[in-house]
Amino acid sequence: MIRVAAPGSQPFLCLLLMDSVLLTVIIPVYNTAAALERCLDSFFLSPRFLQSVDFVVVDDGSDVPVCVDRPQVTVVRQSHAGAAAARNAGIAHADGRFVWFFDADDRVAPLHLDRLLELLQSLPDGALLFHTGPMQQGVDRVGEVPVTPSAPLSLSQLLLPRSGCLDHTTYLVARGLLLHHPELRYPEGRSLLEDSSFVLQFLDTVATVHTHEGLSPYIRSSDQPSLTSGAWNSARCQQFLPDIIDFFDRLSAFVGRHPDCRQLPQLFDRYCYLYLRVLAVKGCPWNLLFEFRSRLHQLGYRPASLKGRLFNGRCLLFLLSTSCRLLR
Repeated sequence: MIRVAAPGSQPFLCLLLMDSVLLTVIIPVYNTAAALERCLDSFFLSPRFLQSVDFVVVDDGSDVPVCVDRPQVTVVRQSHAGAAAARNAGIAHADGRFVWFFDADDRVAPLHLDRLLELLQSLPDGALLFHTGPMQQGVDRVGEVPVTPSAPLSLSQLLLPRSGCLDHTTYLVARGLLLHHPELRYPEGRSLLEDSSFVLQFLDTVATVHTHEGLSPYIRSSDQPSLTSGAWNSARCQQFLPDIIDFFDRLSAFVGRHPDCRQLPQLFDRYCYLYLRVLAVKGCPWNLLFEFRSRLHQLGYRPASLKGRLFNGRCLLFLLSTSCRLLR
């Protein structure tokens, strides 16, 4: 693994940042150099934010090596090992009090960044986790963020059944927490849901999460096909299903470890319903779909809502998966 200082960066600036970095943004990159430039452009629209932030770009074995000519950006190169391994590698090179795991093909809302900086600076010394609020989809919702202080939330308040978020990009994790708990890492060797599994790990460790109503700096703006885009043939379903089942095993165990959080079983049911529906609509072969459904039943899935019971039925799942497969 090679760490490369960004061309044009100033040595004195690096020394200055050693004691003043509040946030390190870790961005894995694999053959997405153009998207990375757009992503960094959105950050660099806020000069005040950049005074306390640095970036670690992890080039995960791109065909053309990534080169970033910007101050405060360090490029780390490794052989291709996947996004999870790239994010884990970035942790070792982070200098900030908090770490933000970002995707190269997304961007930030500049108006929200300065307020995010103020909130991070105002957090108590013992704060280990900050939830940035829900991500925006595609378009920056222009507007000022309320000036009220951040509020600590318990696990029960954060993971409400309909709004509970397991998206890793909406959490800022204290670097000290990651350094003192080397087990808090992304599961490597997986193609799907490794990010949500990572969230479950640090939510198991931290009792309180700080957040702020009205803040939503993360914009999901990907215009590139992902692993989960389009219909899934039998081979793709066989590839993804072990990762999906592993996530639900972890989620079920997480629910069992927090019996005092009464909303978690409902959150578990919502995720079960969503993924049964997704697999059916993706055209997952019915034998694999029923294998997944059987695993959810073993974990205790008993849908309470009408639509949940409908999607749990063998007949509807069979018809959906067969129809979607024939219509591809």
